[in-house]
Amino acid sequence: MTLKQWVNLPKQDRFVEDGIGSTSELGNIQIEVEFGTEEPAVGKSRMVPVGNVQSYTAREKADNGNFELRDNSWVGKPLGQKNWMSMDDFQLPAAGGDQYKMEIERDGKVVSTGEPIQAWRRLYYQVVVMWPPAVPEPNRPRAAIKAVGLGTMEGTLLKSFIELKERGGRGGVPFSSGSYWPDVYHQTVRECGARPTFAPYLFTLAFVHALPKATETSYDFVVAIYPGATYLDLTFPNPVWYGLDDGDDFRSPNGSWVCSGSCKLVDGATDYAIPDDWVRLAPAPPALGPYGGFKGVRIYLTPEAQRGCAGKNVRLVMRLKHLDYFINGCAANGACILARMVNFADRADDGIRQTIIHELGHAIGMVPAGMPRQLDRPGTQYGNYTAERDQYGHAGSHCSTGLSSMGTTWVGAPGCVMFGASGGWTAEGRSAQAPASFCGTCTPLVIKLDLSSPGW
Repeated sequence: MTLKQWVNLPKQDRFVEDGIGSTSELGNIQIEVEFGTEEPAVGKSRMVPVGNVQSYTAREKADNGNFELRDNSWVGKPLGQKNWMSMDDFQLPAAGGDQYKMEIERDGKVVSTGEPIQAWRRLYYQVVVMWPPAVPEPNRPRAAIKAVGLGTMEGTLLKSFIELKERGGRGGVPFSSGSYWPDVYHQTVRECGARPTFAPYLFTLAFVHALPKATETSYDFVVAIYPGATYLDLTFPNPVWYGLDDGDDFRSPNGSWVCSGSCKLVDGATDYAIPDDWVRLAPAPPALGPYGGFKGVRIYLTPEAQRGCAGKNVRLVMRLKHLDYFINGCAANGACILARMVNFADRADDGIRQTIIHELGHAIGMVPAGMPRQLDRPGTQYGNYTAERDQYGHAGSHCSTGLSSMGTTWVGAPGCVMFGASGGWTAEGRSAQAPASFCGTCTPLVIKLDLSSPGW
């Protein structure tokens, strides 16, 4: 029988539950013995590995004491006590799966304590699912938001000796067609009672409608106004910001994707202002997906503009709020947030399962880049630990296993869940999805991570 030691959790009663029998199974290994009033002849104790264990570099161990076996044992007479005591006190390295045995050397003989002890890590999570809209609107479909992939997530991390336990009631947040900041989920979790009990080892797993990002673009170009024309139809490269934020959509007939007061036609020294609500969605081209994605804009001409610009080439000046991009998910401040709708359509459950593991990988410290207290940077790592996008358009630290860099793009079949996108393109032009598992480079790193102080 192999005993489990939960090396990342402190010796606190709140973690004694669900398979953890006492605080002795948490954190460092301690064996206390009390002797009489005379100084005892105590044997030398040590913790020895059983088989091969994970190794850390000199830099890693110098930078983080949790990356090496520490012996804090002592023998003495505590202040105010008459009896001598000994404390065998060993802190196992942070890596999961390694096994050790205690040996005691007395009178030149080595005595083993018996059962091997295996290092494990445990983290907790709470699920938050965005509620459906209070009053569904006609012709305005919504993604079916639900929690998926929890078993896949737990099973994948268990392979790296990280046990995940769901705790607390499943929370919910009001529907939003756009995104919520992570602190909203944190507040919900606090109200459900799990976060204070298991902090800081609990993260939020939030399933939401979408995670779009907006951008604003100024336009100034020449258009032809034909005689008798009452409106002007235009098609823009990116969809306008409509169907992505209810608060924006309902402010006026065209939402807030027209920056107020920005639209006008310019004929020489004469400006013809176009009211905001005279700029609408055009009937063509069709939406990009079932949840929207409108690139067409129709600008109705005021009577003054019709009279003054008919038969002329004039300048159109305006500023629009567009969709910049969608993201599948994000990890920030202890929340892994997963979007059901991307590119104006539902994501498949398998895609969300892959994103969960990717974002949880970020939350626990993947991919390390050799920063303080981190593991050394692997050769497949790229990107950074900021929210800024790199030259590939990816934000965060990622893994390039299976791919070759072409300067600003990756070519090949992604071989790791920590690639910076859900898929890529091979040299032959075929799409290739990123797997829902860690690659051969990243798996040992996940096993070696120090989870005693989660980064969230």
